[in-house]
Amino acid sequence: MTRELTPGIEQQCRAAGAAACLEKPVKVIPLYQAIHPLIEPGSRRTNVRIETRLSVTVDGRPLDREDGECVTNLSVNGMHLRTRKSYPDNSLVRMRVVINEEEVEAEARVAYCRPPEDGCPGMWGIGLQFLKTSPETGEIIRRFINDEVTHGIEPAE
Repeated sequence: MTRELTPGIEQQCRAAGAAACLEKPVKVIPLYQAIHPLIEPGSRRTNVRIETRLSVTVDGRPLDREDGECVTNLSVNGMHLRTRKSYPDNSLVRMRVVINEEEVEAEARVAYCRPPEDGCPGMWGIGLQFLKTSPETGEIIRRFINDEVTHGIEPAE
């Protein structure tokens, strides 16, 4: 990571074995695009997905945090919810999530449902694809993801 990325600097870094070169201040999308292929080789994922433990209400039912129910992964396109309630694939749900003290709402499609006993420890729950979100909701989610990804990274000087 450098304050001024030139083709010459990038060439030197790659010749020294760097997998990627990034310019400060760090931007989440280029950082993700540089790191993701190393973390999940062969993955087709194109959006930043972060682990989190946010509280959520689905179809008016608050998830039970005491029982481990919560948002476990979040991206601008959807989320994974750890929930014991079963939802049919492709069904529609309405949700409310509080992100940094801001309440956001979305309509989503259930992409998959995995019951706790299906043999996928830690991955039980439902995967949701956002269908309807306001531009404000999208911005709140992007800002949260950016803050989480860049937390602890020193700004450019």
